[in-house]
Amino acid sequence: MIVADHDTQDFIESLDHLLSLMSDTASPSSLSNRPSTSKTVFKKLVTNHDSKELRRGVDALRKRVDKHFGEADEPGISRGLVSKVWKACEERYITIAKRVDEIGKDVYDGEGMPWVEEKEIERWFRGGR
Repeated sequence: MIVADHDTQDFIESLDHLLSLMSDTASPSSLSNRPSTSKTVFKKLVTNHDSKELRRGVDALRKRVDKHFGEADEPGISRGLVSKVWKACEERYITIAKRVDEIGKDVYDGEGMPWVEEKEIERWFRGGR
């Protein structure tokens, strides 16, 4: 798990691709009738990736970032690099959370909203800087 979760990212990318292929007159909510993008699939995704699970992912990510970017020869460079990578990860998590919320509103009529709050994500990442 690099950012959020592969299942979540794959689902978002797949849905975004389908949305881009739709005509201007088609309703985004029509995608909820497809088996691969049904309301049940979305609800399962949101339920299986609750805030506790996402928090565990952030903790695991923190260890990976420290391991791969925190062991440079120069401690100053290392701290700066870890900080930049950590900030990019936080921004990506927030982007994904916002997109899941948008999808929930636009495609699934508000199902599963809110997924996770931006402030909660910021709090998770604040401990790692």
